Amino acid sequence: AGIERMEIIKGPDALLQPTGVPGGTINLVTKRPQFAAAGSITIQAGQYDSNRVELDSTGPLGQSGKLAYRLVTALQDSDGYTDRTFRKSLFVAPSLTWRLAKNVQLTTRYEYYNFKASNLEGLPIDPSVGTNTGFKLLPGIPLDFSPALSEDYSFRRVESHTGTFLLTATITDNLSVRVAGRMTEEATPDTGYAWGPNTQGGSRNPLTGLWEGGLIYSSASPYAATAAPALSTTYGHTGTSSDQHLRYRDLQNDWVYTAKADWVASTTMAGYAYGFEHQNQDSRNWTAQSFSTTNFTVDTAVPTPSANLSNARRRELERSQFYLTEKAEFLDGRVIASAGVANLSYNGYFGSKVSTAAQTGIAGRMYPGSGNKSTVNYGLVVKPLRTVSLYYGHSESAVPTTNFQSVTERLAQDGRDISFSVGKQDEFGAKAQFLDTRV
Repeated sequence: AGIERMEIIKGPDALLQPTGVPGGTINLVTKRPQFAAAGSITIQAGQYDSNRVELDSTGPLGQSGKLAYRLVTALQDSDGYTDRTFRKSLFVAPSLTWRLAKNVQLTTRYEYYNFKASNLEGLPIDPSVGTNTGFKLLPGIPLDFSPALSEDYSFRRVESHTGTFLLTATITDNLSVRVAGRMTEEATPDTGYAWGPNTQGGSRNPLTGLWEGGLIYSSASPYAATAAPALSTTYGHTGTSSDQHLRYRDLQNDWVYTAKADWVASTTMAGYAYGFEHQNQDSRNWTAQSFSTTNFTVDTAVPTPSANLSNARRRELERSQFYLTEKAEFLDGRVIASAGVANLSYNGYFGSKVSTAAQTGIAGRMYPGSGNKSTVNYGLVVKPLRTVSLYYGHSESAVPTTNFQSVTERLAQDGRDISFSVGKQDEFGAKAQFLDTRV
């Protein structure tokens, strides 16, 4: 509801998005206040996953022509096809634009999002089904079956508060600046349950790697097979809950300078970006009552929590990035050259306050992490004809590895520094359009 449009670049595009990913780039453009009055209401009703209303109103505030507002809200309360599944969500986003001067504009926006939905637990496959045989469910299980507990114990949830601002200014005919910031507080508690039979209805054949229903293979040579016992209709029901709190702080400042002569048009961009994120996550195991698929009744009993936390993760990351990009166009745009450099540095910590049997680290230890990396990008586009383009681009990316425990352990094991995940991409090709872009 809060998105004006989505801009998508399919595939790699090192020239336009130097630090992008090979699969493509998605740019979400949020709805902003307009100085022309407009409004809309959308109502949706249906049996499953429907029952939704959206409101969108925008226009000027007062007679000065300097203020404009926008209010976007959406509410959904719907049930799913599967028994006891639901989705409830509320989205409210007021925003205000202020024209401080002729070429200076400030937009502030607040966004509240409250989402809660059931966690699907799945349907039981018949274990007699093998790798090379047809899929089927256990006999007698309806397609809308679910052993889910009440919405208090089996759900996904997000509640977030986000404030953003965007300041744009044209200082001279050639120089412009943009400053953007964001603050987010987000809580994402969730509980998911899983269930399974208490007897094994089949196994993997160690000699072929295929699953064979009705047979249990030994794990030791010669891998003898025995008939699987009759499948139990009683299922265990266990879950894990996670209580997570996230904080984000972002600030970005871009400066763009354009210049044009008879033989060249130049665009230079320099900027700085800062980011901070903090995560607290506590997890706990739960046990619900077993149930029977042949005589199923909804479990209304309160599940039993584990006495101890299974995980108490803490993570913090602070990033700073400087970047400089230059693009020059020659011969009336028929030759375009670009180049840029970026430097990213970060520091933070990662760890868990509790110890588990599988944990290799020290309980309660916060592993520090830091790093610094520079990347470059460059490219060239040549248009021998207006409808034909030949292009080449080189781009590099570096993303911090935020699991600092893994970074520390790898460095101790074999001396490898994996503090960054680094990618390099070279892209070249040709593009042509014919018959008024119909081909």
